[in-house]
Amino acid sequence: MLAACIAEIRRGLTTLVMAPPTNPVDLLVDRAGATRAQERERMRARRELARSTAAFRVAAGTSRDRASEIPAHLGELRGALSRGEFSVAVGLLRQPAHLADPVAQLLLASLLAFEGNHTSALAVDAHAHRLDDEHRPRALLGQADVLLAMGDASAALALYDTLRQDHADLPGVQDGLIHALRQLGRVEKADGLQARVIAAAAAASDARVATTPLAAGPRRIR
Repeated sequence: MLAACIAEIRRGLTTLVMAPPTNPVDLLVDRAGATRAQERERMRARRELARSTAAFRVAAGTSRDRASEIPAHLGELRGALSRGEFSVAVGLLRQPAHLADPVAQLLLASLLAFEGNHTSALAVDAHAHRLDDEHRPRALLGQADVLLAMGDASAALALYDTLRQDHADLPGVQDGLIHALRQLGRVEKADGLQARVIAAAAAASDARVATTPLAAGPRRIR
């Protein structure tokens, strides 16, 4: 459950201050150039995203307040994040008590990257990468995202490729690959990957819809 929380935070920190969630398909498809087929696929993917988000909230028992999705042991961050006081949150996460906590370190790296402190974010992600095996893929993804933001698309692409070998389903890997390829001018390959990602999202959504039993209607009284 913490992994799902970290993924959402890492891919869009503004969700922590109750901003609407980013639609990943909208990041991959240009609305102006979308064909009718692509639009239908995007709608299916959006439906799947909404279903997954709702399922996560039910399982986690969280409200719609994104600050409440902070892990319980880091509850002191909720007030600062809901007020947009990122520097206060960074200060809290830099405390020695959180140095060996991979979840805290990943959140710290996210905040630093969000504030544009890329060098420090890379260092914190590298530290988180050494802490345990469970969070290592997300720490590596964080490094790739920061490198991409810094304009080092070649280094970022190498990390995304590494992640794709064993963690292709990790949220953000495919998206990062597409953006890195585009930055490197490899547009045709980026377009091909984009099409496969959209098709996979559509197929998964259709499969879920096809296997979901219809809700029972109201019982008739005779």
